[in-house]
Amino acid sequence: MRLLPAGPWREPLHAVRRATLIVVTCKAAFDDAVDRVHDRLATVAPMVPRVSVRLVLRDLVNTTDRSETRSLSSLAGVRVGVVASIGDPSAFVSQVSAFGPRFNAKVDARIFPDHHAFTDRDVAEIARDLKHVDTVLCTLKDAVKLSARWPRLGPPLWYVSQDVQVERGVGGLDSVLDGLVRARTHRMPSPIAG
Repeated sequence: MRLLPAGPWREPLHAVRRATLIVVTCKAAFDDAVDRVHDRLATVAPMVPRVSVRLVLRDLVNTTDRSETRSLSSLAGVRVGVVASIGDPSAFVSQVSAFGPRFNAKVDARIFPDHHAFTDRDVAEIARDLKHVDTVLCTLKDAVKLSARWPRLGPPLWYVSQDVQVERGVGGLDSVLDGLVRARTHRMPSPIAG
């Protein structure tokens, strides 16, 4: 059987039966979609504990000076550009766009393939294409690749920090973590008496 997308970590759904814990990651999904995923997983692997975590946008961090942060509310009324080269860029753009109506921000996105190796030409074109925006946002993953190349005269480049919040299944997560700690404690060597 060939699975798409192809890759070394792709397996059929029934492979989750071998898991110790299933983590359902929610970025921009609505609760009903998350519920459908949990229902399907409960059918396929009823004995494997499941947990849902949500990636929540937190603060903006200046890519030039990481000690400088701003709240998301600082996007009020500004034109926002987004640069993303991650596995699911639409989720990130959706998260940022969700703040648009709240803060009256407009979002203009430039999307690249996952793990894109930005060239100087790419960065110059992005900055030129987004010269009409007030702020350019990216993920931390992209900030690592973009910050050294970002033009000094381009719009300011910030990355969006994220928190991971456990939404359901905390008991299953606690149980797995307790088991790992117990196993590690039993393997630790005894202190040598001196």
